[in-house]
Amino acid sequence: MASIQGLAVAVAVFAARAASAQLLSKSTIAPVGSANALSTPAARHIVRMATGTYLLALQRDRAGAPSQSGLSWYRSDDDGQSWTFYASINPSASDRHTADVVPVGADLAMVESFDAPSIVPNATLDPARNVYFQWWRSNGASGWTPDPRALVFTPETGTAYHRGELAVDSAGRIWVQAFRRTASSCDPAKDARCALCDAGNGDNYGNDIMVSVSTDGGRSFSPGQMLGSTLCRAGGRLISAGSKLLLVWNDYSANENGTVIVTRFVQRDASDPVGTWSAPQPAFPDDPVDGIYHGAALSAVSDGAGVHVVYKDQNRMLLWYRRFDVATGTFGARVQVDDSEQDWAPFPADTAFHGYPALPETLPLSARALPYVYGQAPNATGPGDEVVMRVAADRPVATLSLEAERAVLPAGKTIAIKVQTMTASGLSGTVQLDLSGQPAGIHFAFDPPRLAVGDTAVLTLSADPGTPNGSSMCVLGMTGTSGRAQMEFQLDVVKPPAVAVRDPRTGSILSGIAHVDVEANASPGLGVSEVRLLVDGAVSAKATGSTATFSWDTTAAAEGAHDLTAVAVDDIGSSTSTAPVRVEVRNSARVGGCASAGGAESLIGLALATAATVRRKRWKKGRFGWFTDCGSTG
Repeated sequence: MASIQGLAVAVAVFAARAASAQLLSKSTIAPVGSANALSTPAARHIVRMATGTYLLALQRDRAGAPSQSGLSWYRSDDDGQSWTFYASINPSASDRHTADVVPVGADLAMVESFDAPSIVPNATLDPARNVYFQWWRSNGASGWTPDPRALVFTPETGTAYHRGELAVDSAGRIWVQAFRRTASSCDPAKDARCALCDAGNGDNYGNDIMVSVSTDGGRSFSPGQMLGSTLCRAGGRLISAGSKLLLVWNDYSANENGTVIVTRFVQRDASDPVGTWSAPQPAFPDDPVDGIYHGAALSAVSDGAGVHVVYKDQNRMLLWYRRFDVATGTFGARVQVDDSEQDWAPFPADTAFHGYPALPETLPLSARALPYVYGQAPNATGPGDEVVMRVAADRPVATLSLEAERAVLPAGKTIAIKVQTMTASGLSGTVQLDLSGQPAGIHFAFDPPRLAVGDTAVLTLSADPGTPNGSSMCVLGMTGTSGRAQMEFQLDVVKPPAVAVRDPRTGSILSGIAHVDVEANASPGLGVSEVRLLVDGAVSAKATGSTATFSWDTTAAAEGAHDLTAVAVDDIGSSTSTAPVRVEVRNSARVGGCASAGGAESLIGLALATAATVRRKRWKKGRFGWFTDCGSTG
């Protein structure tokens, strides 16, 4: 092989060829009122329905639009590009209600509750600060209509509720959690730990962690059960994962000056008696710096076997990732996601104030854009606009390793290599990059094709869909003003895996627990890393290996026709889907009036990665290796 002095090939995983232009669009949804630019940090108030429609529950709290004041639905039917007012949820702007929303089949389960920058006691407003549950039912024609609201929590004198959260467990029961502001404030003279709780906004009032459950499909809820309490105002997340429910929280005490108020959590299993929860315990230690900022600066998504959490720590305000493991009931080690201090989420650089972002927790595998919304205003307390940014959701399908002098390219896909030139004897000035030896059906491009010694270019390789399996020796060359360096590497073209649903067949009638048999095979030299079962386009279950038998509980699905699809993923991330198998579900009754929400693609790592691309941050290799491809909402 020719000398490779002066040429270093660094391996990188790139997204699509247009990675430098991942920001697809930015537009305004609607004006929002004073201090509402923060949005609701922990609440899930944007969802993507199976029809492709996005729904956003937006609290505008702004004069000048009386027909759209208060809490309302906005919808987009063009992949988040444009938004229109759809329906009023609560027209009272003075209620300052926000929503936590979870898709359940074609319907929406919603919790409505108070949230605002200030929770200072108010004798006039406190009595109305209830928590409500409500179904928004699909009308079968790309629309949703509300059922009557069900009252979950109502405050006693001197207290008030805020920041309601929602989860549907694996048994179809509906759980609601909310924080109950206590009647008395924390006095630093009596308890030094609350010295940093801001008295101006009522943050120096403790919160009781309250839960309630409905076993009749949301028509009625049990009396509130207190699971713990905090020193100051709190925030958190209630989420379902497999058979578990996880509730995690922290407060506004800033966790410094000698006090340690760690992030805590409780959990329960679907098989436990309804009133049984674990005792509160530390989620992870505050040593040396950790703990979820305000308990609310987090995103979380479940994949059935665990919960993936990205959060801002409350001391240095950096971004971290942890995974909660359902089997062990513990949080794993933290991994740093972003190294810029005082930063919750990356946004385009400008002088405006940006509130916490909201994004759909799940997307179908077919989605090609990720919208996330946030408030943008001149400052943290002034009025502004609710803005949506759409980012390309294309992600890499393969990892190549020229360090091993070999690249693997799936047929019909594109991969990329970062080429860094280095100053070396015999090479100077501008160099020209070239590639030779590639087989028919393989296309390449350098960006840029000419560069100065020491600069970096990107080589993209694309294979036509029909390109046959095979290996070729390619030569990557660099010709300078004087001298030439080159590197030989093996290029392996492989077909995506094959996959088939062996049973049931199209037209089958299913009831109870149905068994779905799937078989998959990978190209020679590769294995099948994962097989997925999709029900109506959403991931229902996963398995490892080339064959799998999935158990699908049809009692959690609506009566009628459903599409079953299998997906196989090989060792390098290339995937293939089967054509849908249309089956009929026939059960005597639906349990609890709820259908399974299913699963979809995890967005935590994707949202952070794409937002960072917009901001042009530099990410380290392997940063997102710990995110799964699918998960389900709580």
